[in-house]
Amino acid sequence: MITNILAVLVIFISGFINALTGFGFIIVAAPFLVHFLLPKQVAATALVLGLIISVTIAYRERTTINVRVTLSMAAAALFGIPLGAAVLSRVSQASLKVLVGVTVIVVMLPMLRGFRLPLAGEKPLSLLSGFLSGVLSGVCGMSGAVAALFFTGYAWEPSRVRPTIAGFNAIATFVTLTWLTLSGTVGWAEYRLALLFLPAALLGLLASNLLRLKVDHRHFRLLTFLLVFVAGMLALISGLIETVR
Repeated sequence: MITNILAVLVIFISGFINALTGFGFIIVAAPFLVHFLLPKQVAATALVLGLIISVTIAYRERTTINVRVTLSMAAAALFGIPLGAAVLSRVSQASLKVLVGVTVIVVMLPMLRGFRLPLAGEKPLSLLSGFLSGVLSGVCGMSGAVAALFFTGYAWEPSRVRPTIAGFNAIATFVTLTWLTLSGTVGWAEYRLALLFLPAALLGLLASNLLRLKVDHRHFRLLTFLLVFVAGMLALISGLIETVR
């Protein structure tokens, strides 16, 4: 009971941050959810809520989506999703904590340092990003983490990044949900729990709209970066401790 209440609080805060700053919903929620939910519950919750949010954003901002990049990354993700789903069917909670923690740290640290990627490698790196995003989508629903790192590395305008990632996530999460369902990896019990968390995410989105004009977005976004980075470190440390016990 207490774990579900904490998960609801995490999802509310993640929805709030996502709407206020454009920061990825799942990359905020995942390093916290791994402490409260089982691996398949984490994946189902991330995928169901992520799909709903991504479809909403992609539709609302559809005119600024880079369709070429979205489709090429989604095509590459198709090869990674089955691999990620296979890992999900066997992964322990401790191992998932390590995976999520490492992913968050690898994504957050370069973003905080303002790194850049070589212009000559944009096409192959976009495909690699899509493939790795597909793997993460299958394991824990974090399809947007590596994609966000890719777009940051090429200094895309935020007005283009948000809808393009949303379009990619919508495709990747839909395919992942279909694969996990048809393979029997995730079932109704996990999806029902995910749907019970949906009101918390929607309330977070609503609360952010009410406070949008009263918050310093630049400082709040920096605070979010640091919060997620620390959460990733804690997930990694917790997973390593549980693994060596």
